[in-house]
Parts: sequence; C-alpha cells; structure tokens
Amino acid sequence: MASLNELYYWLNEQRRMDRVWYVKRLSVNDTLASGSLQAGPYMPKKLLMDLFPSLQYSGKKNPRVTFELRLDSCHDIRDVTAIWYNNKWHDGGTRDEVRITNWGGQHSALLEPENTGSLVIFSFQRQQGRDVSLCNVWVCDHVTEEDLIENLIGVIIPGKHIIRSWDRICFEEKNKNNSCCLSPENIPEDWRNNFPTIIDILKKVIELIPDIGDTVDERLIRRRNCKFELFRNIEKNIEFSFIQQGFSTIDAFLETAKKNCKEEKHGQVVR
Repeated sequence: MASLNELYYWLNEQRRMDRVWYVKRLSVNDTLASGSLQAGPYMPKKLLMDLFPSLQYSGKKNPRVTFELRLDSCHDIRDVTAIWYNNKWHDGGTRDEVRITNWGGQHSALLEPENTGSLVIFSFQRQQGRDVSLCNVWVCDHVTEEDLIENLIGVIIPGKHIIRSWDRICFEEKNKNNSCCLSPENIPEDWRNNFPTIIDILKKVIELIPDIGDTVDERLIRRRNCKFELFRNIEKNIEFSFIQQGFSTIDAFLETAKKNCKEEKHGQVVR
C-alpha cells in the first residue's frame, strides 16, 4: 500500500502542462465485481478520440493504439490498447464506441473487486498532434487519499467524472455546463481593485448555480466545486499578474499570501 506522502509527490509530478486527468469513482462495471468479461474503466469517446487522434483519421475498421499504463499506486506496469469499434461505419453494424482493453483481467490490480467505489486518477501524457503513449494511474486506497484529491479538484460523486487539463483554467464535469470559469472580461470590475470577500464569491456561486433541478445534496456539491473553480479562476486572472510584478519586501509577499489563504480557508458553500 502506498503512503500518503507518495500520493502527495505523485500529484505534484502529474500536475504538468502536458497532462490531462480523467478522474472518477470505479463502478461495478469498471472492475471485476460484476463478473463481466468486458471489465475495464469506462471513458468518454470524445476524450479518447482527443487523446488518440490517429483512431479517427486511420480510415480503418476497428483501429487501435497500444500505450503504456503505469498503475503507480500498486507499482504495476502493462501495455493496454485503445480501440475504436466502428463497424457502424464499415459493415452497417451498430457499434460506434471507443474502449480501452487488455487490462489484464484477474491479474490486473486496477480491476480488483475491492476497488469498486474507489477514486481513481488517469493522468494521460498529451503529445501535440500525436497519440498518448503513457498514462499514469492512481487508485485511492483510503478516504484520506480521496480527501487530498477532492480538496485539489472538487468532490467526485459516483456516476460523475472530471476531466482536467492542466494547461487550462477550467475543468469539465460530465453532463454539466462549465459555467463557473469566468472569462477576464466577465470578472466584476470592483474585484480587480479589491480581491472579493468570500461572501462576494458565494453570492456569485449562487447566481451561477441557481436552485433549479438539483436536490439539496447535488446542489451543495456543485456549489462547492463552483466556489473552488471560481476562486482559482480569480486568482489566475487577477492575482497572478500582480505576483509576476514581484515584491519589494518579504513582508509584502507574506501579507498577500496571508490574505488569499484567509479567504480560501474560511470559504463555505451555502445550500
């Protein structure tokens, strides 16, 4: 079992500009818990087509790409295959889906039934215009590991996922419009002169995530994630340019860091 320190260093290593994260909780169908011979984590077709562009441009029936998958939490390495099952476009069939195969079946540490419900990060190393050749994976073994990750990117509930590209400000949540990432021109003007209080941010969160459709629990989680995203968005668009200018004294630097830390630490999301 990996230590929490190992996860901490792993997360720092994987937060790179060339990385794309796919984060979810493993379902019964993702692991061997259901007894299915087709076990393996589901990933959206759009994501896999983006990571493996040769699939859609090959013109072949059922094109495939093999890449290295490193399950760093269990020190397991194997070659897996991304396949576009596309007989709908070749033989008049019905299949039009992209899957990753060759996980290793009963020999795969990732597919073990006890991993069902566990939080997992797939960190793909993107190469511009080329297929991904490496994916690092971490499966959480304890709730403390999950807390560390969710404090970084937001709460992950079963049946949902987050895709995060570290060269972008925002992340995408399945089946939800990503409306909490404000463009620079949509950030309120008075926030540029004085960093918004947590109350200001919460009012904006409620405006962006209104009381429509969701249950209280769903709305609470969405607002928590929205607050996190909005806060980071403001930091990057406003504070980062200020930080780049530098500080004349160490006291000025510490005062800025203390101000932002205080706002984030006392942030709460209301229902």
